[in-house]
Amino acid sequence: MLQEYEVSLRFVNEQKALTTFILEPWGEIYTMEPDVTWLLTLQSAIAPVGSNAIEVMYSINCITVYGWEGCTATLYQDGEEVPKDMTGTRGRVPKTPDGVVDSLISE
Repeated sequence: MLQEYEVSLRFVNEQKALTTFILEPWGEIYTMEPDVTWLLTLQSAIAPVGSNAIEVMYSINCITVYGWEGCTATLYQDGEEVPKDMTGTRGRVPKTPDGVVDSLISE
């Protein structure tokens, strides 16, 4: 039986404005209401370290979370799963060819 790594991250919108929450690489875009807390749980058989680390980017009124190779993601609010956007199912993140991520970051 493969070991499954799980990472949970809590996101709180303490602003009095809506915040966009983007879940990559699935391309899912959500609107986070003011004073709301979401829990994102990511799971994978591949450890989230090194080039497979979780990446979170913050900007004005936007949070973007990047999953790592092989992971799946579930987003919760108040213990209930936040409905997926119109993309439907959320599969595992595929392996990224060596150097692709580095070249995207340097652009």
